[in-house]
Amino acid sequence: MSLKPRRDESASAEGSHADAAELPAENPARDEEIRSRAYEIYLARGQQAGGELDDWLQPSANSTARRR
Repeated sequence: MSLKPRRDESASAEGSHADAAELPAENPARDEEIRSRAYEIYLARGQQAGGELDDWLQPSANSTARRR
């Protein structure tokens, strides 16, 4: 029987700091725009479950592209 090695807690904490630096600043207006557009996409898909992530990522990517 082999045991999985434990994750090094300090390495995990360091990684989370790096990840936090990559997060965009909060922008409530942008978030609301994405939320509204994602809901429109959901309605256009016939309110079917299972595409929530795609519904969110599409307007999020479009918003990010417009900001550049």
